[in-house]
Amino acid sequence: MKHLSATWLSRLSARWRSAMLACLLSVSLSSGCQSTTAELREEQAGVEGPATISSGFARQQASDVRLFAKAAWAILPLHNSSTTDTASESATALVETHLRNRGVHVGVTGPVAVRYVIEGAVLRWQYAGNVSPRPQATIRLDVRDLQYNEIVWSSALADKGARRESLSMLADGMLRRLVERMPLTDAPVVPADSKGLHAGRGVTVSSYAGSASAAAQAGSSLATGDSATSMPMPAALGLKTDRSSFPGPALSTDKPLAGRSVAFWYAVDPPVDVLSQFDRLVLEPDNTSAAQLQALTARGAAAYAYLSVGEVGPSRAYATEIDNAWILGANPVWNSKVLDLANPALRRFLIERAGQLHAAGYHGLFLDTLDSFNLVANTDQARRQQISGLVTLVRDLAARYPALKIITNRGFEVLDEIAGHIEAVAAESLYASWNNGEQRYSPVADTDRQWLLAKLEHAHHELALEVIAIDYLPPTRREEARKVAARIAAHGFIPWVASPAFDYVGVGAQEVIPRKVLLLYDSETDGPIEESPVHKFVATPVEYMGFVPEYLDIARQPWPAGELKGRYAGIVTWPREQFTDPAARAWLQKQLDDTVPVAFLSMPPVPLDKMMSRSLGIRSTPALDLNSAQLVHRDEYIQPERALSHRVEALEHAAISIAPGNTVHMSYQDKDYHRSDVVVTGDFGGFAWQPGLVDHGLDYLAYWVVDPFRFLRTALQLPDAPMPDVTSENGRRIWLGHIDGDALPSWAEMPGGQLGAEVIYEQILTKYPLPHTVSIVEGEMTAFAAFDDRRARMFDIAKKTFRLDHVELASHTYSHPFKWAELGEYRFAGKYNLDIKGYRYTPERDIAGSIAFIDRELAPPGKRTKVMLWSGDALPQEADLHVVERLGLPNLNGGLTNVTRARSTLSLVSPMARPVGDYLQVYAPVMNENMYTNDWLGPFDGFKRVIETFQMTESPRRLKPLNVYYHFYSGTKISAMKALKEVYDWSMRQDMHPLHVSDYALKVPDYRQAGVSRYLDGRWKLSGLGHVRSLRILGTDRWPELAGSRGITGARRLHDGIYIHTDGAGEVQFETISTEPRRIHLVSSNGRVLNWTEQGGRLQFRISGEVPVTVELGGAINRACTLDTGGQPLRGVETPQSTVTFTFTTTDTGDAILNCPA
Repeated sequence: MKHLSATWLSRLSARWRSAMLACLLSVSLSSGCQSTTAELREEQAGVEGPATISSGFARQQASDVRLFAKAAWAILPLHNSSTTDTASESATALVETHLRNRGVHVGVTGPVAVRYVIEGAVLRWQYAGNVSPRPQATIRLDVRDLQYNEIVWSSALADKGARRESLSMLADGMLRRLVERMPLTDAPVVPADSKGLHAGRGVTVSSYAGSASAAAQAGSSLATGDSATSMPMPAALGLKTDRSSFPGPALSTDKPLAGRSVAFWYAVDPPVDVLSQFDRLVLEPDNTSAAQLQALTARGAAAYAYLSVGEVGPSRAYATEIDNAWILGANPVWNSKVLDLANPALRRFLIERAGQLHAAGYHGLFLDTLDSFNLVANTDQARRQQISGLVTLVRDLAARYPALKIITNRGFEVLDEIAGHIEAVAAESLYASWNNGEQRYSPVADTDRQWLLAKLEHAHHELALEVIAIDYLPPTRREEARKVAARIAAHGFIPWVASPAFDYVGVGAQEVIPRKVLLLYDSETDGPIEESPVHKFVATPVEYMGFVPEYLDIARQPWPAGELKGRYAGIVTWPREQFTDPAARAWLQKQLDDTVPVAFLSMPPVPLDKMMSRSLGIRSTPALDLNSAQLVHRDEYIQPERALSHRVEALEHAAISIAPGNTVHMSYQDKDYHRSDVVVTGDFGGFAWQPGLVDHGLDYLAYWVVDPFRFLRTALQLPDAPMPDVTSENGRRIWLGHIDGDALPSWAEMPGGQLGAEVIYEQILTKYPLPHTVSIVEGEMTAFAAFDDRRARMFDIAKKTFRLDHVELASHTYSHPFKWAELGEYRFAGKYNLDIKGYRYTPERDIAGSIAFIDRELAPPGKRTKVMLWSGDALPQEADLHVVERLGLPNLNGGLTNVTRARSTLSLVSPMARPVGDYLQVYAPVMNENMYTNDWLGPFDGFKRVIETFQMTESPRRLKPLNVYYHFYSGTKISAMKALKEVYDWSMRQDMHPLHVSDYALKVPDYRQAGVSRYLDGRWKLSGLGHVRSLRILGTDRWPELAGSRGITGARRLHDGIYIHTDGAGEVQFETISTEPRRIHLVSSNGRVLNWTEQGGRLQFRISGEVPVTVELGGAINRACTLDTGGQPLRGVETPQSTVTFTFTTTDTGDAILNCPA
């Protein structure tokens, strides 16, 4: 039977196009297409076409990301948004021809399992120009995989042909290029249960058909004026539709989007961490301080100042400076005055205002209300005067301030005359608009859109201007905003979709992934931040997944105002008692209403009312009888760290899930069949209430019941994006070694009459030439008469140690505070610090003074103190961190990471840092020997168990760097030294990247500030990386595409993800692919990349390390390749992984050039 006639189908209504797509998605003719067939026959009256429709389609299951040419394909006629009636028919036929040329079987011919459907749209198909017209076309193709009813590939082209070239010839070439872009493979079709990005998703046939119907209707909305926000397009971030998954296809564009994105923010308090990642920012200068402007542009973003040239409102900062003679009329909708652009004095005023903005640090201007004169200029002569004044203003601005770039909002009347002086033109409401008079969002009528499209395409194609299209949708419809942004980008325009107040981080050509997760705690009930459950338990998995814990003390800080969607990845609560602040409920409900993902842990944060219960998709039930309650349901999310008790001691809240979108992971039921669902995820986020969260043991430890990584990723809907990583560098696990200066005066309890520090010098520091950070306590060396007999030896060993090339200098304070908070209030010596006679504590003396002492008395020439190592409870206060910050030094110590096989729980793995006011304390990755020896009471060889900690923080997830951290008193015990040597010997066998503590301590703050975003065309951008040189994609199926990347030297597959290496650049860009790169790249090295250059197929690099360098290269390399380092060629050794490793005898490769035989 012939396949469906494109001509005939293209003439059917949107309703029946929808029905046909639903038919393709249905199980069989009898269940899904019978009624459709009959109804289509009825509509055929008067429509030339076939008398029958082929039948019998079977669904398939999940597929891989590739498009299988050997699968069955069908074509739906492309939606025609052009002004040419035959455009869809012609384009659809050409698509079929080019698909067949690529070996794709197209056509619905009997009972066949259709896998892919070609959809798309002809947006423009015309000749332009009156004299010797030129053909122009804009076409988009989508491939929908019917196994998921998702568009898995999309690409668009806009082109203009030569004069006298036919429109069909232009379109034929464009469609050939589009089809050639499709990632087709001749491999056998992967069955449903194969491993793939979408594998394992279960969707009912009825939901497929329903979705198809909605999608097909949306496909016709451009022509009918329906809301275009329903148009099925690839998501801007490429996020798959299940809540915890990762990007799918990217939008293909002719011109790269990197460097061209724009974001608008007019409100106060701009979120610097998010907005600074965009390429261009349009800001309201009245609401942006000088400090904010500097921070927003620190990463390279260009700031454009909003400047209204045609109107002035009463709240404008310079409103009182406007002379009445400059006012032409009024705009009652916005309560503003329309300005007379024909007045030279007004133009001089506006130019002077532009100069002030330029001097303030703005790189450009966003000129608004250019055409407001049309509201009051009622005659042709009046309009001509205003147009002339407007043209003069723009020309004079460009001449007076040539460095200022100009973007205009509309101004179509003068665009041809000012095009040479501006960078871009913007216009609002291409698909989704805001009606300010009625205060509502609404779709754009087709006639309005076509008029605006004609104007914008003229600007884009004829005037060579960049076009920015601004559409409006509320934060709650962010997924629609992504589709609208993609729709706009398909025209070749730069999109921005946000709320009309521009007080929300919307979606544009670039979408920023918010990395901050807001963790709520109440210091009145939880204690200080370091004792709060969100810090102790939640922050670590959040950090591992690449996100940043940000803490809010609801007892002392105000609830964040404004729209949090787009600024925060989600919100987590873990209260010890329900919040009592009356504002808590309303604030939490607003976040639920705004679709900010939440994770409510332990118990509901506030007593649940009907509204919040509805938001969570639950219904409260009678309290369970705890004596008979039993676990009746658990799934793979429930992974107890130890065996669950059969006894239920408490159920924090009894409720059952009733929302169809929720997934229940754990449930209890009593003898009366009362049930309580205690772990649930859904569109709102998720909750894990006791006893489904943690199990408290007799050892006073909390053991996780729910898998925190899986639960938090699903509940907070966190994407598997490339994220900064501080555990590794160049594919190897970072190794740190540092010594706290305690007990420098202590004698070793072994033959020889040595100080413990002298034993460590001889047996460790000179035997293991790894980078070490060593500190001293000044007061121990200078303030106690009891140590006069060894004072000279203390100074001597300290100086000898500091002279070692691989040792960096650190301070461990002057008086060794034991309890920093208490000492800060008490001040007197002896109770909370060393009993130094006459000393009264000040942060300046203890920190800055001890550092000055080291630099003056102990440091060798050319060396200075590099880091501050906290003492005692290692909980410095804000005043202490202020001193370190003023000195420009990083800091380290604290935390509680000491997980072992005997105490196997993630709760003993601390986060990487503790915020203190405006400062950040960096925790030691792993704890010292004191924790492994019962506070140095014994057994004194207990530190060897730190190897277990190293192993358990490596597998199954690399949570921490290696960190050998101990005190000088380890040198006083024979058994302690034996354990220490065992730890070092184990370390030397590891695949590690040795660094000094200061290097790591600088990475952590930069990790928290780094930005992650993705352009619509699929290119990732990570900015503000600072000292971070490693990125990580969790999972092992996505690699960086090295061709066209910036700042990327290579990647390595490890057990928990792909680790990507940078050359140290603060900003990197790359796309991702599903296979390991074939280009020669860095797989791993124990040194730092100083230079990495590829030119003309030749690789040249320089890598320097703390130990003799090894370099492992992968890709298209073999063992015949050699490295030229200016002397004898260095040959590599091929590994079982088909990589080649080059081993140097020096700590610097010099300028090495790779030579491979042809």
